[in-house]
Amino acid sequence: MSELTGKFLTQLKADIALLAAETGEPGRKLNQLAQRIDIDEEADTFPVSLDRERGRVVIHGGHPSVEKLLNNPQRRRSDLLFFISSMMSLLNREEEDITDEHERAFHARLLRFALEEGQGSWAGAV
Repeated sequence: MSELTGKFLTQLKADIALLAAETGEPGRKLNQLAQRIDIDEEADTFPVSLDRERGRVVIHGGHPSVEKLLNNPQRRRSDLLFFISSMMSLLNREEEDITDEHERAFHARLLRFALEEGQGSWAGAV
């Protein structure tokens, strides 16, 4: 894994932990899932998928959008929110006790995070 990809994952997990602290059980499950994120080089149809067999989230580094994000010189922290949103949507589909209402509340918190807290670069000075 490259240093830049490592920084991406570190910031993604840190932002998930911040959001999870305020979103109850769905946030706790999201934070648990965040500990099992892998990045592969596959060009999957979707940028993010759930590997049920291994209980992990896979970010497909070969997907054109992910590849562009990882190589974007701007490296906006707000770009990470797509991955966090996708992970919550995957959890909503997979976990019976996470409802659409939980997901809507989480996305409201995610929007507040984007507007108030999620500024800057996810990679720092590179």
